[in-house]
Amino acid sequence: MSMFGRIKLIALTIALTVLSVNMFIGAYYTLKNTKRLEDLKTEVSGLEARRDSLKEDIRYKATDEYIEEKARNDLNLAKPGEKVYVVGGLEPKAKFSPQQEDFKVLAKTSQRDGSGFRDSALYQWYTLFFR
Repeated sequence: MSMFGRIKLIALTIALTVLSVNMFIGAYYTLKNTKRLEDLKTEVSGLEARRDSLKEDIRYKATDEYIEEKARNDLNLAKPGEKVYVVGGLEPKAKFSPQQEDFKVLAKTSQRDGSGFRDSALYQWYTLFFR
């Protein structure tokens, strides 16, 4: 084979290699962008669903029913002739059950003595297990 034939063969091999690499890179980016496009379509459909939900919420909040509900609950308003009753004192007070008597004793240990040791958590653990 002549020198010119070898140079031609080497040039053809390099050209085909470059074309092949470019073709594979193009295919890779096409597949990557296709995946990205699908992800974006999914995101758009989720945002459209949220938009529809918010539009429905806006329509409901524009109704007289919603305005009346907000006025009654948040502003404590009533219709003419309507009586409103306020119930107070519903907060339950904490009570100790017989199983929690040890906790009541521990709660009182800091009140017994002004010393720092008796107020410490270590002393409270000691009284829990050994007294």
